[in-house]
Amino acid sequence: MIAKSSTNPVFLSARTGAEAAAQGARRRSTASPIEIVWLTPPPEDGQVQAQRIAQAVNEGANAVAHLLLGRRQGHRRDQRRRRRAACR
Repeated sequence: MIAKSSTNPVFLSARTGAEAAAQGARRRSTASPIEIVWLTPPPEDGQVQAQRIAQAVNEGANAVAHLLLGRRQGHRRDQRRRRRAACR
């Protein structure tokens, strides 16, 4: 699991939820256990995130969850600005 920052409460909450879901799945299933590996950099750093994704792939991860928040919020903000400008 690679989030934008390990100090952001939103991403810490996502980590807690993912770990709880994995633990619940382990109790209900006899299949291979789900392991959450936290590879999130402390400060926001896109280059480190990209390195961590490559690391996970090179180490044979079966899945990579890459969590982004800021980009989508910024997109909404830009859309609102464009709408306001178009109405003037």
